[in-house]
Amino acid sequence: MRPLLLSIPLLWLTGAASAAEPVIPPDYAAMMKEHIGTWETTGEMCVDGKCEPMTAKWSCEEARPSSALWCEWHHFMPDGRPQNIEHEAIGYDTESGKLRFMRIHENGTVNTVLIDVDGKWMRRHSEYPKDGKTAVAANDIDTHTSGLWKQRFTLTIDGKIVREMRATQKRVAAAAGSQSGGGS
Repeated sequence: MRPLLLSIPLLWLTGAASAAEPVIPPDYAAMMKEHIGTWETTGEMCVDGKCEPMTAKWSCEEARPSSALWCEWHHFMPDGRPQNIEHEAIGYDTESGKLRFMRIHENGTVNTVLIDVDGKWMRRHSEYPKDGKTAVAANDIDTHTSGLWKQRFTLTIDGKIVREMRATQKRVAAAAGSQSGGGS
């Protein structure tokens, strides 16, 4: 099953096998390399002011022969639900000039987002209508310390924060053969 799961997003990210590798800007290539390894996530998710702890373990590896990454997420639910496993492909999108993340959810659904890289920050901000109101989503990840990231996500509707997540992502092991080390 994993070869099939790998082949679909990698074909999507890399195009035809004969296509040349894209020229990835150095800051985007460095951000992709920063993802490589095994990570632990801790933090809290707050919905309408009620907060619950959240944890996850995830890992990313190079998806050779392409310049893309393949990641696997294990989310641990605080309310006793079974853990959730998701797969993610990450690559550079030449049309938008951004990183493209494609998440394959356990229930078979897929979502794709484009992420800006701004130095040592990854950012995604969007605005959309929700129930006749304006929703603003902001996801900012500070990667200034290699292997130790700080993340904040907010969903604001009509000026009120209705969902907020604060998390720390810590690399606990480098991938085999990788030069990426753990955080301090």
